[in-house]
Amino acid sequence: LTATNNNVAVQSNLASNALTVTMGNGSAINAASAGADITFNNTTSGAITINNAGLGTINANDTVVLNGNTGAVSVNSAQVNGTVTGSGAGFSVITAAGSLTANTVTATGAVTLTASAGALTASNVSTNTGNTALTAGNGSLLATNISNTSAAGTTTLSVTTGGNLTANNVTGNGAVTLTNLSGAGAGNVNLTGNVSSANAALTITSGTAAAATTTLSAAVSAAGTTVAVTTPTLSLGAGASVNATTGGMDINSNAASGDLAVVLATGSALNANAGGQTIRFNNLSANAVTINTNPGEGTISASTGFVNFNGGAEAVNVDVNNIVGCIGGTGNPFNIAVDSGDLSLGGITSAANLVFTAAAGGNITFCANCTSTGGSVTATTDTNRSITLNPAVVVRGQTGVAFTTGTVNNNGTVRATTNNVDIAAGTVNNNASGVI
Repeated sequence: LTATNNNVAVQSNLASNALTVTMGNGSAINAASAGADITFNNTTSGAITINNAGLGTINANDTVVLNGNTGAVSVNSAQVNGTVTGSGAGFSVITAAGSLTANTVTATGAVTLTASAGALTASNVSTNTGNTALTAGNGSLLATNISNTSAAGTTTLSVTTGGNLTANNVTGNGAVTLTNLSGAGAGNVNLTGNVSSANAALTITSGTAAAATTTLSAAVSAAGTTVAVTTPTLSLGAGASVNATTGGMDINSNAASGDLAVVLATGSALNANAGGQTIRFNNLSANAVTINTNPGEGTISASTGFVNFNGGAEAVNVDVNNIVGCIGGTGNPFNIAVDSGDLSLGGITSAANLVFTAAAGGNITFCANCTSTGGSVTATTDTNRSITLNPAVVVRGQTGVAFTTGTVNNNGTVRATTNNVDIAAGTVNNNASGVI
């Protein structure tokens, strides 16, 4: 069925206005001249069903209009060329071959857009009921202005292979999940606009290639009640933030090495500030944790909770602007430095050195035990600041302990197993319970 220089209009004349189009293998509907559209039920809306077997090609130079309105739209074709637009009480377009483009899709039910063997570009897609699922089977996925206001409807964006996933302004009330399963040469997840779940978890997973990254552009926010990011490298642009609004945050590596890198630019932040929550790095599998390519930049904040770096037998190297929350974890060595604010430390073990540095007016507090079984413990502040051990806390270094500060307030135990305890401080308050 071909219009040589104009549009193709397919309209139901049933009383219900329901339209069924059956296309066999190799069949096609064509409107390939400049600006030509193919429309289904454009005059009077109604349910639209086009195949359910992945056969036939719909080939429009401009748009493919699917006007289901209060009726469901279900398309399962070999290929759809042209920009899909329309509405339905449920809106599903699945193609077996080629790329798929959709713009301005409105539904009162579930939305499914799937390019099974190609790339997917989807813009201005919204529903108020049911789930949203956007899938690029072999190529990149670009999703812009995707909205799901259903109370519990999930929003899922996924790339199966062969491309990157880019999300720009994606919002949902239910869980929001971004997954890129691509291998070498692709696999990135790029957030160029805000991505959020108002009432459920945000989960982001990039490819596993060593060079795969999850990147937030400058000033972009990613948020969910809890947040889980799995990627070899997480990179936040200036002013960007990842926010767990009521729960905790997990950032894990899925690289073959297990190593995790986090890059924080000026003014960027990782936040889990609801009471008593934890931000955990490589919690699923202990391996090296490195933050920061930009020394002294970015904030990690768990407010009244904990920040845990699980390096295991590998190194933890963290150099950021500030860390809020009690820092714990493992790593050989375990190095923490901040350019502003206080450091709170506890529950840290290492078979190598522990080095803690609070610059620019910050104090150091040991809120729980810190132990090096094979190296030393070094803590340094400005000379007008303090290092404090809370009651019953033990700071132990196998080969020594060194404090450089203005004042030491010791309510616990400072112990060097085989070497010296060196304290360079103007005042040492070894309180009633304090032991050095």
